[in-house]
Amino acid sequence: MRSLAPLVFGLPLVLACDAAPAQSPDAGAPFVAKTLSFSTGDFVSPPGVEITRCIYLPLGHEADALVGGYHARMLAGSHHFNMFFAEPTNPSVTGKPRGELTDCDSGWKSYLAGSQWRELDEVMPEGIAIRIPAGSIIVLEAHYVNTTDGAVPARVEVELDLVDPAKLTDELGVYFNMLSDVRVEPGERVKLSGRCPTDADVKLAVLTSHMHHYGERFEINLISADGVSSPLYANDDYSHPSVLELWDAPIVLPAGSELEWSCLYSNQTDRAVIGGGSAETEEMCMMAAFYYPRKTSQLYCTDDAARSTP
Repeated sequence: MRSLAPLVFGLPLVLACDAAPAQSPDAGAPFVAKTLSFSTGDFVSPPGVEITRCIYLPLGHEADALVGGYHARMLAGSHHFNMFFAEPTNPSVTGKPRGELTDCDSGWKSYLAGSQWRELDEVMPEGIAIRIPAGSIIVLEAHYVNTTDGAVPARVEVELDLVDPAKLTDELGVYFNMLSDVRVEPGERVKLSGRCPTDADVKLAVLTSHMHHYGERFEINLISADGVSSPLYANDDYSHPSVLELWDAPIVLPAGSELEWSCLYSNQTDRAVIGGGSAETEEMCMMAAFYYPRKTSQLYCTDDAARSTP
């Protein structure tokens, strides 16, 4: 069953396709270029253990932050990082200590950035930015897998480059689509897929994917209103998924279209592999598609896995 979860936490739904960009509280003040820095700090990934830790930090900017690029660095041994933002009243961040590593809350938050690459630099074209509301809490998530017999030093650092509100032309939105009910039986090779709707007339600019080591291939297709499928993205490397950038030639999404994403899995073990966060024993199949201008219907979307034989 398809589920559409509105991003009601941490994301002001103010910009429609034909609306003027919302103004930050200090829009009339001279803009000073600024970079916001966030870090988990140094910690230890224990031997033979897979860990996920989060740090909850204030945005550190009096006005809305318009992010026009980011730079991420992780020490060796990382599986991935994720970065979210949320209103301070969001139940997923209330009660969490500020500025120290702790267990992560899985509640809904607004997705900002993430990568399995140890180093990543993402810069958006001038005039396009992601808006983080003033007062937001930043959540930086670090996932480490240590298969050695010794402790491994760990750290994740992310810098956000802010852009001039006066130059903002479009806000960037994200389709964050996830498969639910993932299950691959012992000895099975199967393709699991899902579909979620898009907004009409927005421009698709960036595509990427996430799966674990049972995954052989990830694909994203655009399904038109009359059922025609057009390939958009493919990736065969689960550990370093490609990031497809379409800034120079964005894909305009027509009315009634859907994004279909799929994972081809091969389970050569004697146990079933089910969906979950463990990079070693469980699987995921999720896609992120950044687009502009952001619509008020921005969603997280989940769909039950449809099964087919490759």
